[in-house]
Amino acid sequence: MEKTFSELIIKGNFTLVKGFLLGYLCGSAPDAKYFFHRKKGIIRRDTLMGMMKGFLEVEDRVYLCLEDSAVEGFKKAVAAAEEKIGISIGECKKIKGAEFLFSFEVYSNELADECKGIFSNLPENIELAEFEPVETINEKVSPIGYHSEKHPYRYGGKGTAKGDFYGIIELFMTCRRSKCSKFIECDEVILNYA
Repeated sequence: MEKTFSELIIKGNFTLVKGFLLGYLCGSAPDAKYFFHRKKGIIRRDTLMGMMKGFLEVEDRVYLCLEDSAVEGFKKAVAAAEEKIGISIGECKKIKGAEFLFSFEVYSNELADECKGIFSNLPENIELAEFEPVETINEKVSPIGYHSEKHPYRYGGKGTAKGDFYGIIELFMTCRRSKCSKFIECDEVILNYA
């Protein structure tokens, strides 16, 4: 079954919101998935004010992507505790999907196999747009010289990964945690709202 998510904008301190969320999930929805925008380089904040607050570390808003199965219960818990702890939910938007741009270039068969595995074994409901990888083998390159401009082997490509939010996050994190993570450039995830 496909996991669906909503983005909640919560008024309050990040540490307090995270602690409240984790307490709620432990007691009421232990299997629910969540992702914060706080980590740099994962989910893009589209507002200039959001970027400036993140840069200056004066956050009074927490951006949270929460699995829909836990959203209503979490909203009720926040509303019940609002006067005691001072956090509140300002906005809730249904996430229709997500996407991110990626590119890579590797110079060994081992890393190429890793990249091929990542981009051919996609999570469910994820597709790659404008993705046409190129593999070149140049047998005439001499192995002498460390700073040679040509490589005997090259595998590279670029494209856009699109689909449901959870699958996109899975793919993004697979790229970040793979053996060839240093060679895969991933832009931040862009959310598409319903």
